[in-house]
Amino acid sequence: MKELQILDVIGQVSDELVLEAKTSPAEKRPRRPLRTALIAAAAAVLVCATVLGAYAAWHWDEVLTNVFRIGEAEQTLMEQSVADVHASETRNGCVYTIKQIMGDAHCMVISLEVQLPEDLDLPVTTIGQLQTSAAENGWDWEETVGILQRRYGYEVGDECVTGVVLDFADLTYDADIDEATLKEEVEAYLADSYPTYSPDDLRSSINLHIVLRHLTAQALGVEGLSGGSGTLYRRYDPETHMYYELVYMQMDEYLLPQGRNCALVLRDLRIQDIEEALFSDASEKQEAENLLPEPLILRFKGSYEPVGRDFAILQDGEKIGTLTLSPFSAFLRFPLEQDVTGYTSVAEAANAASRKDYLGSFAKLRLELRLKDGTTVVLQPKSMGFGCDETAFFISERVVDLDQVEEISLHDFTFEPIE
Repeated sequence: MKELQILDVIGQVSDELVLEAKTSPAEKRPRRPLRTALIAAAAAVLVCATVLGAYAAWHWDEVLTNVFRIGEAEQTLMEQSVADVHASETRNGCVYTIKQIMGDAHCMVISLEVQLPEDLDLPVTTIGQLQTSAAENGWDWEETVGILQRRYGYEVGDECVTGVVLDFADLTYDADIDEATLKEEVEAYLADSYPTYSPDDLRSSINLHIVLRHLTAQALGVEGLSGGSGTLYRRYDPETHMYYELVYMQMDEYLLPQGRNCALVLRDLRIQDIEEALFSDASEKQEAENLLPEPLILRFKGSYEPVGRDFAILQDGEKIGTLTLSPFSAFLRFPLEQDVTGYTSVAEAANAASRKDYLGSFAKLRLELRLKDGTTVVLQPKSMGFGCDETAFFISERVVDLDQVEEISLHDFTFEPIE
């Protein structure tokens, strides 16, 4: 029942009760419990409908829906795999909030926003200035645009760019950790692995990344835990002073079931002069202002139901690996023959006679889904691994209904569903 209809019902019933009230008190009027109950029920439905309407309006994060092109049909498809979070912390006047997550068996996409203070003085650079500086320094403008897009969220048509850069370190699962413990773990790792490295330097994301994966592996009892992470979208809105970022975290194992305790670690929030950051000599660069001098941990629960299908990967009729395909990502695994030989480099191990490289060049990887309506969806490679297994992880350009996938294409492989 629509809200207007509900209001109309309430109006009709209440009008009749008003007429009853105007009747002479001397007249005995029968009680109308059914009418009264009807008003209460209709009012309850109206309140419920209003609340549900408001919920539907904010349930889907706008950044998530825009990046993955999630329309009404895709919302229905993914409703069990998306969860509202609203985990929030404040540091130095900035409010950091995880709004929503979308996940599958191997990957979690996190929508993060940061509310910056209105009185914060942010460096703004015009595109005209950047074009001039790029030409003066012999930079190709298309390549410069690529850097601006990846690092500062520049979009074609913008007249200027604001120098706000948020860096995240990684995600932990089931690891009970706080900022002090994290600092101790990083210092211990640096002291053990790099004795000459300053234990006070927490700016190195690789060290934070390794420590966080180590803590996760300890908590889960998984050896050789590996994966990748990155940023899918970033944008600063000068009108609202809000910074938006969409990040993904991927792991090779099935580590993202419903209800898992998670912690996203943010590394720093830097305010940069873009022209100086890009074109100044290293000796002339000024250290960027950092609004997050210590790592910040945002804790939340990863409650969602993964959606996906498994496929056997065949080559010349022989099964050589597996593919896990979800509506927005793909994970490939190719088991390799175990080799105890001691190698001096990754390249040497990859070229060993006992091992076969199934995927080849990362730059040439192209996983495509041909849908029943004839359209093609491209999944971009985000990471590759070559250890006990050869692995690769891809993210789709949009959410896809797996029932509409007609064919999967990569190299000369054949993909068969695993029932």
